[in-house]
Amino acid sequence: MVNFVAQDLLEKVELTAKEFPPDVSELELADLTPEPSKRVKPPRVKESPASFECKLAKHIELYDYDLIFGEVVFLVIRQERVKRVGRIGDSFCVC
Repeated sequence: MVNFVAQDLLEKVELTAKEFPPDVSELELADLTPEPSKRVKPPRVKESPASFECKLAKHIELYDYDLIFGEVVFLVIRQERVKRVGRIGDSFCVC
């Protein structure tokens, strides 16, 4: 599952990137709404402007990183024009 992040969701999404025990819901802590997916088990984030439901195609361990390739099996677009946010390491950029 890949949920796009809009600038107005950045604070909430940053909270979900922290480490929590498996029994803690990051979505609940961040006040985000889970929405049932159509083709995969994990829920989508209802507030996300777009979501890709993906199945794992390939996983490669590269040094200390995991490189993940997914096959998009369902796409939801709620908003066409939004200020999207990208993340590289600990830095964010608005696209």
